Amino acid sequence: MSDDIKQRLRNKIGSVDMHECGDNLAIALCTYLSDDPRRPENDAETENGWGTWVEEQCNAALDRAVAAVYPEIEALEARVAELYRDNQRAAKIIDAARAEAEALRERLTSAHRIIASYHKGRCYACGWPLAESQENGCIPGDCSFRPSDRDSAHGEWYARMKEVDAAREGGE
Repeated sequence: MSDDIKQRLRNKIGSVDMHECGDNLAIALCTYLSDDPRRPENDAETENGWGTWVEEQCNAALDRAVAAVYPEIEALEARVAELYRDNQRAAKIIDAARAEAEALRERLTSAHRIIASYHKGRCYACGWPLAESQENGCIPGDCSFRPSDRDSAHGEWYARMKEVDAAREGGE
């Protein structure tokens, strides 16, 4: 425990209001210790009006109070850190689930477009009418149009075929 934290806690505990007497805990302790039979006869008065021994004993009592509550504070700090780590892990899980849901939504949207195209009797990749067999033209999932990679239609056709393949793989 750092001295700064110890001092702040000691001051906080010492400043606790004592409703019955109108003073705070530190003053009540010093008042009690002023009459303590163990107080040395030659206890020099301090600027606060108490003896050096009285203030030392008061600070020692406040230090013991700090030492008594500090483990609870450390335990709370550890719990807060644990909750923060749990929150970070949960956030990562949620983000991954959102990304997965978005990818699934995209696949479903793509599959819906492909199926809608097939229901209209059209090949999704090239738009031609579907044939009864692969030998006669396009069938669902297999486009007979094979543009060369130099053909201007190739890029759009290729992207749509990849979409068909992805939809097929996602459904397996």
